Amino acid sequence: MPGPRGLPLYGQMPPAPGLEAFYRRDGFTIEPPDGPIDLWRIFGVHANVAPGAGERIFHRWQLSG
Repeated sequence: MPGPRGLPLYGQMPPAPGLEAFYRRDGFTIEPPDGPIDLWRIFGVHANVAPGAGERIFHRWQLSG
């Protein structure tokens, strides 16, 4: 099922010192290096988004209302 009403925020980051802590402090989930995210839980579509080699995806919901 798709997630709650709101805006999914996501991006990818290089393996640089301090970035993981920066995004976690703002409530983002950090995926393992080279780990894709399944868009089913966001959009209800069977597809994956994968980061560039050695990079990590971060994501969270910005809830509306």
